[in-house]
Amino acid sequence: MRGKGCLGFSARRFLSVADPKQIESRLFDMDGALREFSKITKPILTVLPLREQFACIPIPEMARRLKKKTRSSCYGTELIPRADHSFHGQQTETVRRVLRWLKANVL
Repeated sequence: MRGKGCLGFSARRFLSVADPKQIESRLFDMDGALREFSKITKPILTVLPLREQFACIPIPEMARRLKKKTRSSCYGTELIPRADHSFHGQQTETVRRVLRWLKANVL
């Protein structure tokens, strides 16, 4: 299917987040055990846009669930207040926050 379906997603893109056989689906299944996510022990910075138009749960709740399940000893969360899914108009602010976290935690 080449056209766009529900919410502007192609069928392939939809399945990448809905089909439990797909790693992306298992990695970010907010209603599941987050087993794949909790296996990651390397540094993680979760960057979430507060105006995410495709979120199934509120973004602060998503951030809380990820933080609760992480096994990374170096974990951070950045919530970008005025950002949508693509961070339109908030790219500079997002990069600034990511670089600040990297300098403080990884570099």
